[in-house]
Amino acid sequence: MKISELDAFLKELMPNEVELKEINQKYYTENRGEGELFSVMRNVDKPYVYYYTVDDNLSVQINNCPPHVKKEVLQRRTPPSFDAMMKGVNRWLCIQRHVRFTPHYRHMHTYVEINYMYSGSCINKVDGRDIEMQAGDFIFMKPGSVHSILWTGEDDILINIILMPHAASVILDKTLIGANVLSSFLIEALYSDTTRPNHVFLKMRGTESIQNAMARLMCEYFDPNVVAAEVLTESYLRTVFALLWRESTLYPEKAIYAKKPNTKVAEILSYIRENCFDCTRDSVALHVGYNRNYISSLLVEHYGKSFVDIRNEFRMERAEKLLSSSDISVRDAAEQCGFTNITQFYKVYREYFGRLPRK
Repeated sequence: MKISELDAFLKELMPNEVELKEINQKYYTENRGEGELFSVMRNVDKPYVYYYTVDDNLSVQINNCPPHVKKEVLQRRTPPSFDAMMKGVNRWLCIQRHVRFTPHYRHMHTYVEINYMYSGSCINKVDGRDIEMQAGDFIFMKPGSVHSILWTGEDDILINIILMPHAASVILDKTLIGANVLSSFLIEALYSDTTRPNHVFLKMRGTESIQNAMARLMCEYFDPNVVAAEVLTESYLRTVFALLWRESTLYPEKAIYAKKPNTKVAEILSYIRENCFDCTRDSVALHVGYNRNYISSLLVEHYGKSFVDIRNEFRMERAEKLLSSSDISVRDAAEQCGFTNITQFYKVYREYFGRLPRK
C-alpha cells in the first residue's frame, strides 16, 4: 500500500459512518460540547471495561460478567494473545480507526492503548483531563486509565493502537531500553499487573519524521499480504518509538505525563529482562545498589508481582520467541531460558500461556 492509498483508505467512510453522519452531523455541529449526550458521557459512574479474550482476540465488555470473571480479568489484565488463533503481527499488535460522527463513552482497557491523531483534531478526555489532540499527537494510556472521545467529524481521523503485553519483546529491544522517562512509562504500562491509571500526552504535531514513520507503519499493517510486511511493521514500529524517545528527550516539554514513572524501578525490570536466564535478587541488588528485600517490595508496589513471577514472565517471553521462530526442541529452549528441570518449565509455561508448548 502506498501512502496516497493509505490516506484514501483512512478517509473512506465505512457503512456505519455514512449512517451516523446522516443522523448525527447536524445535531453535533450545533451542540458540540453542550448537548445532552455530552452531559451523560461526563456522568457515567462506571466506565465500560474492555479486555482481549483468549479465544478470538476480540475486545469485549466485562461489565455484565459474573464477579469471579471480572476479578480474574482485572487481576490478569489480559491473557497472552499467543493463545488466540491469530497469525503474524496480529498476535501482538492491533491498529484500528475510530468511528467518526459519534462520541465514545467513558471506558478503560486492561491492555496498553495508544491514540494517534492522523488528521484533524479531537477532544480526548483521559483520567478526568481534557486533552485537545491535533494531527501528529499521541496519547499513551496505561491499563486502568479511563477515557472518552468527544464527537469527531469527517476530517478528524483518530487511530487506535493496541499493544499486547508481549509486544515488549518486539519494541523494547536494546535501542529503546535506558534510564529515560518514556521507556520507563512503557515498561510499567506493559508489565505492571496494577490498574493504577497513568497516561502521557506527546505533542508531536508538525514532526514530519514521526508522521512519515507512522504512515509507513500503517501501510505495512493494512496490507499484510505484501512480502515481508510483518518484518517491516516491526521495524517501523521500532522507528516510531525511537523517534518519540528522541523527540521527548530533546524537547521534554512535548511529553506531558499525568504522573512521571519511576525510572529506577524500570531500570530494575530492564536488568531482569536482559538477564532472566540466570539473574537472582542478589545479582539485581548488586547491579542497582539496593537491598534485595527492598527490590522485592518495589516490584510488588509498582508491578504487583514478585521477583520470581517477573523473571518467569521474561523467561516465558524468551521461550515462546525461540519456539515460534525456530525448530529448537522444547528441552533446549527450556535450558536456554534458565530452566534445568523440564517438568518445572512445562508447569510455568502452562500457567503463563494456558497451554503446553507448540500446542
